[in-house]
Amino acid sequence: MSEKYGYLLVNMLDMIKSYLTILVFIFVSMNVLAEQEHKMPPSNTIGICLSGGGALGFSHIGVLQALEDNGIKPAYISGSSMGAIIGLLYAQGISPKEMMKVIPKEKMNRFSSIWKFPSSILGFSSMITVHELLSKYVPHNRFDHLQIPLFVCVTNLYSGEWEIKSTGDRLIDYVCASAAIPSVFEAQIIDSMHYVDGGVLNNLPVEPLLDKCDVIIGVDVLEYPRKKELKKASDVVLYSILAANAETHRVRKPYCNYYISCNGASTYSIFDFHAFKELYEIGYQRTVEYIQAHPEMLLHR
Repeated sequence: MSEKYGYLLVNMLDMIKSYLTILVFIFVSMNVLAEQEHKMPPSNTIGICLSGGGALGFSHIGVLQALEDNGIKPAYISGSSMGAIIGLLYAQGISPKEMMKVIPKEKMNRFSSIWKFPSSILGFSSMITVHELLSKYVPHNRFDHLQIPLFVCVTNLYSGEWEIKSTGDRLIDYVCASAAIPSVFEAQIIDSMHYVDGGVLNNLPVEPLLDKCDVIIGVDVLEYPRKKELKKASDVVLYSILAANAETHRVRKPYCNYYISCNGASTYSIFDFHAFKELYEIGYQRTVEYIQAHPEMLLHR
């Protein structure tokens, strides 16, 4: 009997050892998997939202160059007004360095070259020159032919709402509409609808990026200058527009994982197209400084 119990005892001890070995193996495996999961880099689906701002939008080129220099490139682009124009060129595959060559070549640094008297009373200037210029560099005129998906924000004057355009073969038309500053440029008529600058109602259109991107980078070039004294009627008009824009950005900023504000760009006017080099540098430097302050951005490369 003692031998029998001894045999059973040995078997039980062997079984216990086996179970303990299995448990230890499971425990170690779970810890290894947990560590691997913890060390996994964040998802790299990056979207960038470029605000409007007239000539100040040249700062976007510097922002894009700085991001590229740090290995950060968006999978999606959204933009209003000048942000839509710069976004279009970048989505087409035109690099920031190439854009800086295109600007003087095509006289984009001269507002007088862009200004053309319209054939209607819907604005002081038509968008013919801008349309011809963009068509030259984006001849296919189709959203689905771009290297990077692009979302263009426009303001529909009939509905009184902002809209996002991202499909079809009216790409250039919608980008021009997005940049049609009311009164300055004539409203764009597309499919019997009148459209103007997307920045009127949504100058930071992050919405189309929310369900497509894990990381959203917002770029604001239209800083609100807190001037103490308003001396002219035009100052009141300008600050009214900037105040509305500031509220738009305040509401949408929380949706951005990173928010680059091109502080300093506001020392220039939205019509200072001649200052494209200075504005580029502001965008570049502010982005470099932002990345240095937020090194976690580099994890998304």
